[in-house]
Amino acid sequence: MRQRPTLLLGVCFILGCLILGLFNSAPSAGQAPPRPPEAARPGKYQVAASNMGPSTSVVVLCDTETGRMWRSDNGGDWGEIASPVFKKGK
Repeated sequence: MRQRPTLLLGVCFILGCLILGLFNSAPSAGQAPPRPPEAARPGKYQVAASNMGPSTSVVVLCDTETGRMWRSDNGGDWGEIASPVFKKGK
């Protein structure tokens, strides 16, 4: 006869822990949102390439941390281009 109340108490304890775990698993309203996974963040450099005709191609490289941008036409030398984000002299 003594085992029945002990079993009931154990089942209630486990159910109570599960219910509390469900309520505490979501962030509360005051917490900051979780950080996105590493795969969702852009890399340090982003590249865009465009083929504008049979002999004209343009490649633009952007540094996402500083905002600096470079451009290469037809595989030639790289030159820095103006960026609305990056200000020289800072």
